Amino acid sequence: MHHSLRRTEIIRNILDITSTDEQKGAATLVSFASTSKFLHLHAVDVLWHTLPNIKPLLNCMPSDIWREAPNVAQDFELQRPPRTEDWSRCNYYASRVRRLGYSRSSGPLDKDIWEGVSPRTMQTILEGGLSLPKLRYLCWHFSSRGADEVLLLDGFLRGLDLREFSFSTWRMSSEMFEVLAGLSKLHTLRLIGCTRDALDFAPITKPFPSLRHIALSVDTLPIATSFLSRLAGLPLESIELSFGRLWTRLRRLTLISAQI
Repeated sequence: MHHSLRRTEIIRNILDITSTDEQKGAATLVSFASTSKFLHLHAVDVLWHTLPNIKPLLNCMPSDIWREAPNVAQDFELQRPPRTEDWSRCNYYASRVRRLGYSRSSGPLDKDIWEGVSPRTMQTILEGGLSLPKLRYLCWHFSSRGADEVLLLDGFLRGLDLREFSFSTWRMSSEMFEVLAGLSKLHTLRLIGCTRDALDFAPITKPFPSLRHIALSVDTLPIATSFLSRLAGLPLESIELSFGRLWTRLRRLTLISAQI
């Protein structure tokens, strides 16, 4: 192998560029990882840096813990509870994940990271040994399947050190904001699909000590003024508004207000 390919910064640049190819990037990274021990360490980090959903990690679990799904919408249904040793391979790769619910080449995906996973399996994962110590960016689009979303969200976020969180707000509530407020290092909060009802809830009682940026993707107007007033109590530096399909040709919006 050429000596220049032993320089970490060169290899990481090559691998980072390779990873943006949505069609062949993953396969190419696997080939890199199979070449040598040196390349393996860097290629595996890049390969697992960004995941669209939780399924690649579940595929690392022993196959005998899964049973045939009861319907096509639930690909992962537990046959037996995972044992401690069942998590070792999964967590080997989970420790490298930094973005979940994202595309390799772009931003947050408009998809549920739990798609194809039964509520019982979800609960077991949250109560079990899955560890994501380096996860910094999370996009959460929840498709209700009879599970308590606040409890699942709380269970998943507990212990995470997130910097950016994107959330589909169709069922936003003050309880969810209380859960998010526990993320002490959260810098950016993106609320997707905002409606008047979604943002019209009880006051935010807990501070977001590190929150500096909020992005609102607005689907309907007007936005609840009570929600905007509550934002005034947060240590924000910027608020971004995206109007989606409301004004498709809008390029600039100026808001001037001494008091909301």
